[in-house]
Amino acid sequence: MRKSRTAILCISLGLISLTNIVWAQSREVSAVQNSHGQNTAGERVMGFHAIHRQTGEPLPDVTLTVKVSTDNYKKQESWDDKTDSQGFCRIKLPDFQIETLRLYPRKEGFVPLFVMWRGIPTPPELPKIFTIAMEPSTKIGGVVRNEHGEPIEGVVVGVHYQTPDPDAAENVYVDVMIHNARSTDTVTDEAGRWTFDMMPAEIDKNELRIFLTHPRYLSDQPRPGYIPLPITRQPSIESLCDLSAVMVMKEGLKVAGKVTDRRGEPIAGAKIYDMEDYWWRSTKPFAETDAQGQFQANTKPGAATLTVQAPGYAPDLRVVIIKAGMPPVEIRLEPGRIIEGKVKDLGGKPIEEAWVSAEDWRKNRRRLHLVAKTDAEGNFRIADAPPDEVTFDIGKEGYMALEKYVMKPGERKYDITLRPTLKVRGTGLDTQTGRPINKFTVTNGFDYEDGRAPQWEKHGLRTFTGGRYEMEYRQEIFTYRIRIDAEGYQSAVSDCIRPSEIQESVIVRDFKLDKAAAVMGMVHSPDGKPLPGADVVIATHWLRIVNGKIDSRSSEQNLILHADTNGRFHFKPPVSPYVIVVLSEQGYAKIMRHEFEASQTITLFPWGRIEGTLRIGTQPGVDKLVTFLPRSGREPEQPRINFEYEVQTDEDGHFAFAHVLPGEGVIVRAIPINDRARRYSHDMDIEVKSGQTTRVQIGGTGRPVVGKIVIPDMIENIFDWQYTDRSLRISSPINPPYKVFSLECDKDGSFRVEDVPAGDYCIYVYAYGPPPDTRSRWGESIGVLTHPFNIPRMPGGRSDEPLDLGVLELQVLGKSALVQSLVGKPLPDLSEMKIDPALAQTKGQMILVCFFDMNQRPSRNCILQLAKQAGRLKEKGVTVTAVQASKVDENKLNEWVEKNNVPFPVGMIQDDEEETRFNWGVKSLPWLILTDSKHIVVAEGFATNELDEKMRD
Repeated sequence: MRKSRTAILCISLGLISLTNIVWAQSREVSAVQNSHGQNTAGERVMGFHAIHRQTGEPLPDVTLTVKVSTDNYKKQESWDDKTDSQGFCRIKLPDFQIETLRLYPRKEGFVPLFVMWRGIPTPPELPKIFTIAMEPSTKIGGVVRNEHGEPIEGVVVGVHYQTPDPDAAENVYVDVMIHNARSTDTVTDEAGRWTFDMMPAEIDKNELRIFLTHPRYLSDQPRPGYIPLPITRQPSIESLCDLSAVMVMKEGLKVAGKVTDRRGEPIAGAKIYDMEDYWWRSTKPFAETDAQGQFQANTKPGAATLTVQAPGYAPDLRVVIIKAGMPPVEIRLEPGRIIEGKVKDLGGKPIEEAWVSAEDWRKNRRRLHLVAKTDAEGNFRIADAPPDEVTFDIGKEGYMALEKYVMKPGERKYDITLRPTLKVRGTGLDTQTGRPINKFTVTNGFDYEDGRAPQWEKHGLRTFTGGRYEMEYRQEIFTYRIRIDAEGYQSAVSDCIRPSEIQESVIVRDFKLDKAAAVMGMVHSPDGKPLPGADVVIATHWLRIVNGKIDSRSSEQNLILHADTNGRFHFKPPVSPYVIVVLSEQGYAKIMRHEFEASQTITLFPWGRIEGTLRIGTQPGVDKLVTFLPRSGREPEQPRINFEYEVQTDEDGHFAFAHVLPGEGVIVRAIPINDRARRYSHDMDIEVKSGQTTRVQIGGTGRPVVGKIVIPDMIENIFDWQYTDRSLRISSPINPPYKVFSLECDKDGSFRVEDVPAGDYCIYVYAYGPPPDTRSRWGESIGVLTHPFNIPRMPGGRSDEPLDLGVLELQVLGKSALVQSLVGKPLPDLSEMKIDPALAQTKGQMILVCFFDMNQRPSRNCILQLAKQAGRLKEKGVTVTAVQASKVDENKLNEWVEKNNVPFPVGMIQDDEEETRFNWGVKSLPWLILTDSKHIVVAEGFATNELDEKMRD
C-alpha cells in the first residue's frame, strides 16, 4: 500500500541503471564507481554511494554509521565513515565472517535511513557497490499547550517513525528510521512552539509517534527497545506539516508517601517503580525516598501498581488509586529474605555465569528487580527477596532457558538443571529427483495450536546451501514449526515441534519440496475491464483494513502485491489457508482459496458510501468521531479480515464514509477513551448497498436524561470511574432507533445523556476495584447499580426538558474483600467501644486487640486462650483487650466475661457494626490486631499460636 520512499540499487558489475536519472548522470555515477572500486589485495571492501533522490546528484558528507556482527552478536564492531565529494565511501569490512551488516546513512536536510543485510548461518551476499537515494527531509511542528490553552515552555519533543521500503531488493532490508524518541534536541520555546526537520514528504500516520516530556505534566516514558503508545493525543498529519498542530498536555497529580520499616523508622534510598520492567533492566524508578523516607512524584490519575524495593528489605507491591487530595501512601517493608540455589548441566557439572531473573510476582510480570548470576560453583544467592513465591527465568547461552521456575525463601537450597539447546537439523531435497536443493531459506514459526496459521519470523530468515540446514531453539514454552522455501518450489512446513516434550538435544526433520510455478491472477474492475494498480493481499493472518486502506500493523505477516499495467499479479500459493483481498478506488473483492482456484479472474464489487449528520440535542455534533462497524463472519481456520471505519464530523456535524464494505453493519457515535479505545453510543443498524449512498442521522430526537450517581464512603478510596462498565440500555420497544447509550459521568457522578427516545430503559453500572496486575482490565467487583425508568412519548418525538432521575446510589459488593489493612498505620481510637483503660494509660506498651463474637465457638475459644496467656503477655509489655463485634445484650456479655474469668477489658461496637468492622480492617472472626510500643499496627488476622512469632518480629 505505501509508496516507496527510497530507491535501492545493488551494483555488482560496476554498472548502474536508474530509470529516474538521465543518461548523463548514469555516466557520472559509473565513473565514480570505477575510480573508487579498486581494492588493495586481501582487503574486504564494499562501496557505498549516496545520491539525491530527486536529482540523482551525488551527496557528499553523508555520515555513515557501520555495524557488523556475527550470530547473536558474539563478535561485533562499529565505526563511522563519511562520503566524499562524489558521494562515495569505501567500507573496509573486518576479516571475521559477517552475518549481519547494518548501515545508518545520515545527512542534515535529508531523511535518515537504515539498511541491513542478514544471512545466518550463510553469510549475506553483499554487493560490490551499494547505491542509495536519500530524500530531502520535510519539517513538521506545532505548539504544546496545557488544558487552559496556555503554551508550555521546555517540553522535550521526541519523534519515532519507522517504515520499511517495500521495493527494496530481496536480500536487503531498508527502513526510513527516525528514533528521536529520547533525544533532548527538540524543545518547545516560550510560545510552546517546536519544529522537527527530519521527516519524509509522505508520512504514514500509523507509524508516527510523538512523545512529550515535562516534569510538571503527564509525560511519556519511551526506553531503548520499548516504544509505547504516546500519552498525549496525536495531531493530524496535515496540521503537523503546516506547523499548526496543537498538542495538549495534562497536569499530573502529585503523589506523596513514606516508606518505613516494621518499627516505623524511615527507609532512605528506597526505589519506587510504576512500570513493567524488561530483561535489560533499563527502567528508572518512579520515585526515590529521601533521608526521612519520604517520596513525591507527578503521575496520571487512576490505578497505579507500585513496586517498592530497598537494600536489606523485602519488596512490597501496592495497587493504589491516584486521585486529587489523596492521603500520603504509607508503605512498610519487612526484612529481606534469601533465596539460594545451584545451577548445573545434565552431567551434574556446575554452570558458571548463568543468569537468574525474576519474572512473575503476585500476578504481575517483570515488576520485581531481582537479578543474580551463578559463580564458578554454579551457586547463586538472591538477597532482599519477598517472603512469597516468585517465578524466575534461568539460563545461559548454549542451554534451554528454564522459564517460570517458582522459588521462595526458606531453608531449601534449590537444585536446578539446565538442558542443552535443542538443535533441529535435516535436508532439503527435490521430491522428483531426490537430489539436495542447493540453496533454500528456513523460517522459524510459532504455532498457537488453535487453528490459526503459524506466525512466521520474517526477520529471522536463514539461508542454507548444500541441501542441509540446522536450527537451534532455546525456549521450551513455545510450539514451533519450520518452513523451507526455495526458488521454483512449493514451500514445505514441518510438523509441530514441542521442545518441552523432546528429551533429545538433536532431532531430524527432513523436507522434500515439490516443483511449483507461480500462480497468475487477473483483476477486473466492476465493469469487467483489466484494472492496473490494485492492491492484492494474500492474507494468511489477521488483516485490518481502516477506511478502505490496509493498516500497516497487520501487513507484516501477509503478502501484499500490486496488479501490473494489465491487471495481472503473480504469487506462489502459501501452505497455510489464505484469503485474497483486492482493494482499489473502484471497488473491492474478498476471495476464498477454493474460489480463486476455480477462476483466477477476480472482478471487483463497487464500494458503498455513507453520508450523515450527527446532532447532540438541538446542536450539530462538531469534531466528534463516528464509527461504522460492518457485520462479517469468518470461516473456521481462515484468517480474520476486519473492515473498520472512523471519521470526524465537520463544523456542521456532517460526516461521510467512502470505500464502505457493502452489507449490514452498525453506525455509532464513538467517544475516545484514549488513542485506540472507544466507548460507543447511539448505535444504529443500517444496510449499505454496493454502488449506492446510505444516508443517516444520529441524534436530534428524544430528550436528555440527567442524574447523579453517588459512591458510598466505604469504597471511595478505591473507586475510579475508569474501572466501571456503565451504560443506558433500551428495554422496549422491540425495534428502537438506538439500543445502547454511553453513560459519561463527571467526577462527582453527574451525568447527562442526550437524545434518548421514548421507551423503557435501564441504567447499568458495574464498578470494579483497581486491576491487581498489568494483565487485568480491572479488579474484583465492588459495586453495582441497576435503575429502570420510562420516557413517555413526546409531541414531535423531541423535548429539551431533561428527565431527572435524581440521586442514585451504587450498591457495595464483596465488602469483606474491600477491607483495607491497618498494618503500618496507627491503631484507631478504642474509646468508642467503651474500652478502659485509654491508650494514654498504655503508653510504651504493645496492644493486642481481639474482635470476636460470643455466639461463635471459634471466637469464644480465642478469648479463652488469651485469658490463659494474659499474665504472661502482661509481663512482656502487652496490653490485651477484646471487642464484641456484633450487638448483643450487654448484661449477657458481662455475665459471660465474669463466668469465664476474662482478666482484660471487653467492649462492644456501639455504632454501625458493618462500618466499624470495615474501618478496623476486620475480615473474619475472630480477628487479632497487634501493635508495637508506639501503637503502630504490626500484624493482623493471625492465629493465637502465631502470637509469639508476631511479637518477636
